[in-house]
Amino acid sequence: MGLLGMLKKGLSRSVPTIAEIASGERVKQEEAYNAWVEEAERQHRLIQEKTRPPFIDSPCGPFGFYPFPAGQYVCLASLRYDSKTGEVYEDSRSYYANRAAVELFLNDLCYAESLLDGSKLGLPSLPALRTDAARFVALDDLVGRIPPNTISMSIAPLTPTGKKPRYISSARFSSYLIPDYDDPNCYRGFGEKGSGGTFWYLENGSIGKAEIDYWDGTVHFRVKFKTVAGNLVVSNISYSDTIGVDPIAIYRS
Repeated sequence: MGLLGMLKKGLSRSVPTIAEIASGERVKQEEAYNAWVEEAERQHRLIQEKTRPPFIDSPCGPFGFYPFPAGQYVCLASLRYDSKTGEVYEDSRSYYANRAAVELFLNDLCYAESLLDGSKLGLPSLPALRTDAARFVALDDLVGRIPPNTISMSIAPLTPTGKKPRYISSARFSSYLIPDYDDPNCYRGFGEKGSGGTFWYLENGSIGKAEIDYWDGTVHFRVKFKTVAGNLVVSNISYSDTIGVDPIAIYRS
């Protein structure tokens, strides 16, 4: 065999066909998937999650501002840890608002809801979307179980690269009607009545974004807020009148 023939033969062996490339990629994908399944099963066996009973704690973290005043709060913590080594992978804590923190958060909530003016948004038929603040339960003392209709604060961890996140903390609230079935005049309709949502805060203490869901039976409005040039604005309003159906956008800024 001449030199040219040997070179051609060598090239034909070194350059895989499309079918060979595809087959090799499939093997790699299967190996990667099997490794992922094995790791997921290992973590399921080893990493346990445990929620501590409520206790009193002071918020602490690498940031300077939180939506609640400095002090001690009723806290609920969820731990994810290795059942063999005891190593904690995540310590997620929620701090529940006392009376002073409720009043402070209401300033932000009322300001955001003041932006829901249908005449200014070009939605004259938009109903008055407001949260019933009278339903909020302030936790001034330790309780054995967290009641409904509270306001809780969570502190965001540093990013995986050790940097501050954009939103350093968040406040979650719920204000829903709790039926009293001993009262013949209580609401007995289908669906919920009330509102709930989350506010995310920037390091300077201002609201970075927010989302609130308003329910009145089967009628559901979802409102999203964002900041534009440092000002909070309504970014999206969606609507649905059927349980289980995703709301459709009726307003976008």
